Amino acid sequence: MPKFMKDRAIELIDGGIESYLLGLYGLTLPFVKRKKNSESKYAPVIGLFGTCAELITKACLVQAFGISVMYKKNDRNHKVYKNGTECVEKLKKAIDTDDQAVSFLWEKENHTERKDEILGYLNKFRLLQDMRANGLHAGKGCSRDIAVVTANEIGEFSFQVQAPRRSYAGMTHQTSVRRKYN
Repeated sequence: MPKFMKDRAIELIDGGIESYLLGLYGLTLPFVKRKKNSESKYAPVIGLFGTCAELITKACLVQAFGISVMYKKNDRNHKVYKNGTECVEKLKKAIDTDDQAVSFLWEKENHTERKDEILGYLNKFRLLQDMRANGLHAGKGCSRDIAVVTANEIGEFSFQVQAPRRSYAGMTHQTSVRRKYN
């Protein structure tokens, strides 16, 4: 993300982080009773992860194109928000066409590899939006394994989006974490 971010983009990221954390907490909760379909336990969890992906994607769009991009017809007066699928597709299109407004997502030189990585995550998030809807609106979840993999991918995507600004003094995020805890 850029050095200076729009207030609304920060709010969206904060909301995404809160959804992510609640989803992680949900992964750790024990079963209350025996269920006929154990995967329904993870319906709210996958819904929260889908919400997180949507909000982080919206944050990127708001940073690039302004607050009106969150709304249907790009009109703030319309007061109807775009859904997650629309946001993911909008960001994918901007990255595919090399729109300069989203260039903050990568370093200026040799960015094709980073673009491909981000597009890979966005393709997964497109599927996640369907899982989110099933989880939140129909109570249909997924296996715990899929929920854990999804959580990891959202974490990796969040790091990818922030990566151009995260490395300092030749140190990557992972080496700084290792150094901090070793």
